[in-house]
Amino acid sequence: RLVLKALLIRIQQKWGQEEKEEQG
Repeated sequence: RLVLKALLIRIQQKWGQEEKEEQG
């Protein structure tokens, strides 16, 4: 479903941002 895909993408983006913040 598109909704599920969008949710997964959002979660991945959030994780990526968190990881970047930790590294930064």
